[in-house]
Amino acid sequence: MNPSYSLSLLKLGARLGVLGVLLHSSAGCLSPNLPMRPPAAEPQVFEVTRRVHERFDPGSRALLRRWHVTMTAEGAALLDGKDEGWWPDGIKRHERDWELGDEVGTWRSWYESSALRSLAEFESPRGVMRFWHSNGILSAEGLHEGGTRAGVWTFWRTNGEKSSSGPFLMNRREGAWTFWAAGGVIDAAGLYSAGTRVGEWLLAPSATELQNEE
Repeated sequence: MNPSYSLSLLKLGARLGVLGVLLHSSAGCLSPNLPMRPPAAEPQVFEVTRRVHERFDPGSRALLRRWHVTMTAEGAALLDGKDEGWWPDGIKRHERDWELGDEVGTWRSWYESSALRSLAEFESPRGVMRFWHSNGILSAEGLHEGGTRAGVWTFWRTNGEKSSSGPFLMNRREGAWTFWAAGGVIDAAGLYSAGTRVGEWLLAPSATELQNEE
């Protein structure tokens, strides 16, 4: 036999042997040279669904509110997206935005006359809230934290006169407050703690009875 032909047969046999090892391993059998790889983990899938809810006037069937809810894989229902409301005659009542249960954007509400009633900024955790009387006069203005009154607030009467001013903490009066009577005369001044008057108060003879909470 030709020596070169014999060498070619040996090389072919070696290649076929390596191929046999590879095929044997890929079929699921363990090989000392090619250890079996563990199966790849399947990606975890979380199913999230969006739903639109609507509420109608029972008499006229006019649309009163439309809002969006996201259902999480755990079954929690979170306000998410536009939340709009209307008066029975179709006038816009409120406009809000939610993001997975959190207030976001600028919230507005209106009186049935279409006059602006309130405006609140939720671009950051601490923002400004404003409220108006139905005649368009500013009624209240102050800071909030996540929708809860916090920091200094001021209140006005329907004629534009200031009625009271002072700080809130967790939606309760806290610290020094001042109240004004008609005409801008100080009616009362003193301290609050957790929404309750404490310590000595300056009271005018005509001071009306003060409430513990606004």
